[in-house]
Amino acid sequence: MTINKYLKYLPLFLIIIGSIFSCEKDLEDIGGNLINNNLLNTNKQTVEVVAFNKNVEKTRANTLGQYLLGVYNDADFGKINASVASTLSLPVDLSNGFGKNPHIEMVILDIPYHATKNGNKTVNVSGVDKRVPNFKLDSIIGNKDIEFQLGVFELGTFLNTLDPLNPSQNMVYYTDKDYQKITPSLYTGNFKPNENDTVLYVDRLKPILAGGFEVYTRDTIKKTDKKPSIKLPLNTQKFKQLFVDKAPGTEFASQENFSKYFRGLFIEATPLANPSSSLLSLNISDATVTIYYSNDVETTTNNVVTTTRTKQKLVFPLGGIIANKITRDYSGSNAQPFLTNPNTTSGDSKLYVQGSAGSMAIMKFDENIKNLRNNKWLINEASLLMYIDKNASSKNYPERLFLYDYDSSTQLKDLFTEGPTVFSGFLERDKDSVPYRYKFRITDYVSDVLKKENTDELFKFGIKVFSPSDLPQSATDTKFRDYSWTPKGVVLHGNQTSDVDKRIRLEIHYTEINN
Repeated sequence: MTINKYLKYLPLFLIIIGSIFSCEKDLEDIGGNLINNNLLNTNKQTVEVVAFNKNVEKTRANTLGQYLLGVYNDADFGKINASVASTLSLPVDLSNGFGKNPHIEMVILDIPYHATKNGNKTVNVSGVDKRVPNFKLDSIIGNKDIEFQLGVFELGTFLNTLDPLNPSQNMVYYTDKDYQKITPSLYTGNFKPNENDTVLYVDRLKPILAGGFEVYTRDTIKKTDKKPSIKLPLNTQKFKQLFVDKAPGTEFASQENFSKYFRGLFIEATPLANPSSSLLSLNISDATVTIYYSNDVETTTNNVVTTTRTKQKLVFPLGGIIANKITRDYSGSNAQPFLTNPNTTSGDSKLYVQGSAGSMAIMKFDENIKNLRNNKWLINEASLLMYIDKNASSKNYPERLFLYDYDSSTQLKDLFTEGPTVFSGFLERDKDSVPYRYKFRITDYVSDVLKKENTDELFKFGIKVFSPSDLPQSATDTKFRDYSWTPKGVVLHGNQTSDVDKRIRLEIHYTEINN
């Protein structure tokens, strides 16, 4: 049944529910003289489901809300390496190039962290105690104290805005795309997240008669909000050759020319000896490459020309096109046997659900659910329950999962009729605040399935880690999108688990009219 068919029943559904509540109130008011309440019987029915695992080989990697960078290893899900390819945007004005006698002092790739200020702290700077903001880094999973390697390369792959095979459509990049790197790198070094990386020092230089340069001042650079950021020093000699020596040539005359000349950056994360480091979720569109340089500026007063060494900078924002490259290796992980050989007939004992080109679960109702169509039931609530396997080693649970029609890649009826909050999928916690399950309310869908006149085939459901883009943008937006940038994962009990009480299942709460 299509969403449009669903939506046409919404007004009637609301009228019926309103009438039920109204009638119940009226019955209370008149003491039940009109109807014998023994005619109504409220009960619960558990319906078996079949659920199995599916490896996700790739997902959409551009126009995302966030991008991943880093290296992560998990006994349940295996290894993930996440890198980023991005174009650069031109500054507003490069018509005069870099001016007279320019010299690059520093080139910095700056990528802001997600960070929350938590009061202030005291640090010792050159023997002096200072009070500085205390930041906590957000959106990181794994062990941020274990280093991985970061390399920054000139991108050799041209990133198309439009699809060459269909120029009327925007180009879609996927997580398994390979990118060409131009070597040697612009930067290579060991890296681990640092919440104290809030200040950049730039030594300003001036030429001296004996040749070379000397430092004439040091700039201390902080962001307006003083938040920390990743600061990677890129090869100044390479940027002199590629930028200073070429500007203001035709290569910098327009964004189109520039993108063809300098195709962008590839920021690559690779593991060191210990792959169990960390993954960072970042807003790469806020990242910049800033060229700090000095040049000579001449001024004339009373026919006297004065040359002044002047500090300059040019900022090249990342963006235009940004795409994640995600390499995943689940060999040797607990998920491997379930992903390589899922039991698509009887279901699996465990379900491995992870974002970022990870894995998902496929679920279908047992055909015996159709036998319930002859019952005179009013469905009060129908919920799909999924319990966390607390014996699994992975504890980085996603705060929300998502459920959709896997066969047609469309949204479910209840997402529209009940709204995203009631539809749910949120991580639920017990009275001790310990996460224990996820729950989806699919009452309207199940009500339709149990209608005697319903002849629709049962479709399969997809269960994935939630991304905000999963939600429809309007009442007519029924298409499900394959975005996924949250690397967190959860191991769920499947329908074949030995813990019977924790099996994934459908629970139907209903009111039956007794004859």
